[in-house]
Amino acid sequence: MRITVTGAGLAGLTLAGALLDRGVPPGAVTMRERRGGPVEAAGAETFLGVPPGLLDAVGGRSRYPSATRYLDRAPAIDGIAVITPDGDRPPTRPTPGWRFITHREIVRALEADIADAAVPVRYGVDGPPDDEERRTEDWIVGADGVHSAVRGTVEPDACAMPVGQRAAFGSLPPRAVDLDVESGVLTFVQGAENSALGILRTGDADLVFARYSATASSVSGLGFPVVPGALAAYDRLLTEGRTIDLFEAPWGRWRSGSVVLTGDAAHGKSPAYGRGAVDAVDDARILAPALLDGADAVDGALAEILRRERAVRAASRR
Repeated sequence: MRITVTGAGLAGLTLAGALLDRGVPPGAVTMRERRGGPVEAAGAETFLGVPPGLLDAVGGRSRYPSATRYLDRAPAIDGIAVITPDGDRPPTRPTPGWRFITHREIVRALEADIADAAVPVRYGVDGPPDDEERRTEDWIVGADGVHSAVRGTVEPDACAMPVGQRAAFGSLPPRAVDLDVESGVLTFVQGAENSALGILRTGDADLVFARYSATASSVSGLGFPVVPGALAAYDRLLTEGRTIDLFEAPWGRWRSGSVVLTGDAAHGKSPAYGRGAVDAVDDARILAPALLDGADAVDGALAEILRRERAVRAASRR
């Protein structure tokens, strides 16, 4: 059995670990990554809220000691609160054991764990699988994100679709944002046009993020029920933090022959769903054993993932 996983992000790295956890030798799994080398720690990054036991189903602490240590020390999310466009504040939902992490740091830790397990990672490799790989590999898995290069092998005309929004992320000094929020409670402020501001106040910083129209240069005028001083802090974020355009993966086929899509390459969606990390790991849990059992099992695994995705999107419309 030989498997190539394209994309050393959350989906790809947890899939590699899940395969090792099921007895696949490290030399039978090869990873390809378009980046020129391992993730560096410095720089701004996107934020993720994750539940306890994120990695338990794909090997847990024994498979991912570095990643588990990072999760253990990440800022706690004691609850999730919402401020509606009218200024109402429904009761805070407790979230015991949740953590607030950065994508960069969790991937960096997962990379270290996979390297320690002796899985080879070929950096600086981009594009779809070549003919040699398709001849020699039992499976080629595209886990290379919403702008997947592997997707073209499965659905030649399918491209990531812009959702008309941007997101910004950053860290500000403690209480730099003039918002009445409880420390340790991840708070979302809802605005017009599906826009939102977010903040987790810790003892060390205000960890903030915003989702807003791609045509907006300011969060003012988007219907947020907060004081001008808070909006000014978020406008700083738009110019000084990390900003990204938001895309969703097209719905279509997720397998063609021995080539399979997973994670954001298959079903990437807006961070408004708050499920990027959870779904990436869940894909690895479902897909890894199926890859060892053959094409019918893989089709069954993809059908299970599709049912989950439909349920998630249906729930968000309620």
